[in-house]
Amino acid sequence: MATFWEFLLVASALYLWESILWLPKSGFAMRAAWFGKKWRIVSATSYFSTRELGLIPTTPILPDGRLVPCAEFPLIADELGQIFVEIEAGEYRSVQVNSWDQVRYTAPHLLIGDLRIRSQSPAALDFLKECKSSGDELTEAIRKMTTRALSPARAKREQKRCRILSAPLRVFCPLLSIAFFAGLPVLYLLANTTSLLCLAVGLWSLMLTISVHLLKLAKKASPSARAAIRQDAFLCLLIPFHAMKALEITSVHFFSQTHPCAFLIAAGDWQHPWLCSFLRKLLFPRPEHSGDAARSAALLPALEKIFKARNKTLSDYESAPLPSDEAASSYCPRCHASFLPITKTCTDCSGMPLRGFET
Repeated sequence: MATFWEFLLVASALYLWESILWLPKSGFAMRAAWFGKKWRIVSATSYFSTRELGLIPTTPILPDGRLVPCAEFPLIADELGQIFVEIEAGEYRSVQVNSWDQVRYTAPHLLIGDLRIRSQSPAALDFLKECKSSGDELTEAIRKMTTRALSPARAKREQKRCRILSAPLRVFCPLLSIAFFAGLPVLYLLANTTSLLCLAVGLWSLMLTISVHLLKLAKKASPSARAAIRQDAFLCLLIPFHAMKALEITSVHFFSQTHPCAFLIAAGDWQHPWLCSFLRKLLFPRPEHSGDAARSAALLPALEKIFKARNKTLSDYESAPLPSDEAASSYCPRCHASFLPITKTCTDCSGMPLRGFET
């Protein structure tokens, strides 16, 4: 009896480990509310991170179908043709790259110039390859990829497509979890060995069904993501805990090429705190960071078109916050921190000039 419960304890620990998603440090996980169209955004560095990856926990037992892994932009190109690479979350460095020959992909890393970064999205890299085949210049292809990732219409379309394709997993994955963690102990305590063997066959049949469905999904995924999905399908045949979280694992391959603000705009959540913060960072780049200015130059034109089509303007996000202190006379337009009269610049934003509350 004690051995069986030790087995369940170890199995639970393994299942909780499989309930973790590892995303590149610049990645995000968007979690939709149970009701309505609200989103909560979790950064990959919120809980725990390594040099390249961050940890995102998912909901155990029930499938976390509300989870949408997203990406920031690992590459941006300004109007002058300068290319910037994201070396850390939100930090960009310029690289001297003049041709496609200086861009290489060795899974899971992207090698560009003298930099080696963790690839966020195989599908985005496939898009760059298509642009290369079409004869586009590297900087033009990067700008197209940026515009594509910001499209709210595309975000809504991808969410709907993934929901349809993954519908069977929303049934099979929780069924496998419940049968393993509830059915197995009950039959062990109340039934005989034959019943346990029948349950084991049923569990493996569910694992086989999940594996087959993943192989079908691989055919509809981007070429660079197919090998990873097929590997997950093979693991689902051998590891029940991997099969239980197949829905969350495959969502990384489908969603990681779309930017979070595209989902927020598609949902009409214009005052979401993350979206407001993201837009302020674009509108007010830090003076000492050339990567900030390049990101603003690359993203703002596309966002202005998106906002204009929805009768919105980016200037709505330049308004002053409420003072956090009665003695405060100025604020940082980038981070919205309040300051006393003696302070002229925001140290958290690398010397960003402050604005007075009265202006």
